[in-house]
Amino acid sequence: MTAETFDRRTDSGWPSAVIAVLGILVYFHGLGNGFLNYDDADQRLLNNPFLAGPLDWEAIQAAFTRSTGGYYDPVYALSYALDIHLWGWNPAGIHLGNLVLHCLNSVLLYSILARLTGDRALAFLAGIFFVVHPIHVESVSWATSRKDTLSLFFGLASLSLYWKGEGAARGKFILHLSGAVALLLLGMMTKPTVIVLPIVGLLAEVLLRRRPPAFRRMWLFQGACFVMVGIFLAATLPLAVGDALKPDLRSSPVGNGIFFADLYGYFTRLILFPLNLCALYLIPFNKSMGYATAAGIFTLVLIGAGWVAGVRRYFVFAGEREVPIAPASWGLAVFGAGLFPFTNVVPRTIYLADRYEYIASMGFCLILAVGIMRLSRPVYRAVLGVLLVVLFSALSIDRVKVWRDSPTLWADADRKRNIPSAQHHLLMGDSFAFHGRWREAAFEYEAAGPEQVTDPAIMMKVANGFVLSGNLERAETLVRAFLIRDPDFLSAASWLVLVRVGVKDYPRARGILDEFADRFTPQEYGFLKDLIEYDKEGEREEASRAYRDLTTSLGRRMRDVQR
Repeated sequence: MTAETFDRRTDSGWPSAVIAVLGILVYFHGLGNGFLNYDDADQRLLNNPFLAGPLDWEAIQAAFTRSTGGYYDPVYALSYALDIHLWGWNPAGIHLGNLVLHCLNSVLLYSILARLTGDRALAFLAGIFFVVHPIHVESVSWATSRKDTLSLFFGLASLSLYWKGEGAARGKFILHLSGAVALLLLGMMTKPTVIVLPIVGLLAEVLLRRRPPAFRRMWLFQGACFVMVGIFLAATLPLAVGDALKPDLRSSPVGNGIFFADLYGYFTRLILFPLNLCALYLIPFNKSMGYATAAGIFTLVLIGAGWVAGVRRYFVFAGEREVPIAPASWGLAVFGAGLFPFTNVVPRTIYLADRYEYIASMGFCLILAVGIMRLSRPVYRAVLGVLLVVLFSALSIDRVKVWRDSPTLWADADRKRNIPSAQHHLLMGDSFAFHGRWREAAFEYEAAGPEQVTDPAIMMKVANGFVLSGNLERAETLVRAFLIRDPDFLSAASWLVLVRVGVKDYPRARGILDEFADRFTPQEYGFLKDLIEYDKEGEREEASRAYRDLTTSLGRRMRDVQR
């Protein structure tokens, strides 16, 4: 490999431009993707209370002083607030933000590697692999996965700012140090797993620097980061227990160790062979690593890091010799450290996901680039590099389409993971319902057993789906069953009457009204009776007036029941 000294003043900028343009070409068609019922509909995005009002000082204060769904991620929430302020609730605006952040991260990775290794070709190849690798499609093309792209952006910007100011005068260095720590804090307020980056930076100092680092400044930066991380975790970790974390998921140390190794194996296979990626991975073992096991592994990591530091200093700092495996060693360290928070060290609800590899994949891409650059002939490097970029790009372009809408996403998951039949139909029913495709939703719920639907609003819409499909008897059976479970759901009884009015079955409508007469007030009973008669006589305006009066009265009573 070449080892020219990196100087930004001599960097033409074309590698960064190529990386960014390639990222845009791969992901641009994803701007047409919509929201999904896979977390987009919960408190992270569509039902996030911080996004209900305008982006003002009150909203900013609320974001920084409360958690959402068991997560403390104010910067993450405010990034969506900015998108909505600019684009409204247009999903293209949020997807555009994710795409821009991913391209920026890829360019930052190139810049950092070029600075640390002095090898622009190696850095460029790693940046190209990072921007097109299909393991990132979930992080870029899923609206809710903004956490991954935004947190890594702040983390890489933090390291870049520190290294830019490391050799500066004392005052300027303090400014760079303060800015770097502040950027890391912003990253943690987006997704706390970015805390691994200071360790990644320390290993870069040891393995990649072509001269002895300024040890006092290096440890000052590390110390400031770790103090800030400790304070942040102490203040926010209790907020995550419950929804985000599951402290009750425990097992024996042996079981935890096996699961820990299994997860690393799963993650490695996914990134090495990204041909069967999926939104849902079914992992059979569901226990957590104990704290003693975690402490033992952490101790081994520290011992290993100390050994690497000693070897590196003895062989390189003293003689200024290049160690060819140093970039690959750092890549391996990044891969291991980036995945460590996702190996159930802290109990989690989801054990395996493509998005968990967003930080770790930087290390994999660097290792892959090192392997190609070690080939003896330039033509071999060029051919293999181009083939891999084309392959990764094609896989990513195809994978982006899967995240277009909920039915497409879950159909893909079912095809690849052989989900049990009842669960498959429920997933598909929920996905069709999320997009308002009630006929398809009704068909899927019928296959799964619509009695499993517990949300009243969803149940009524599913019943409407049966009506649209011409299956009135099935719709009526479903609503009657729900009325037995929830007698206070007043609108269901009136719905049974109105459906029969809609198909001009007036005797049946009157019979149902008399059957459920005790569910209505005398006034509501009169409204329904009048509606039936007016519709039967063709007096549409009077029928509409009776319907408005009925819904007003029922709405008032429903609010009273809820209170």
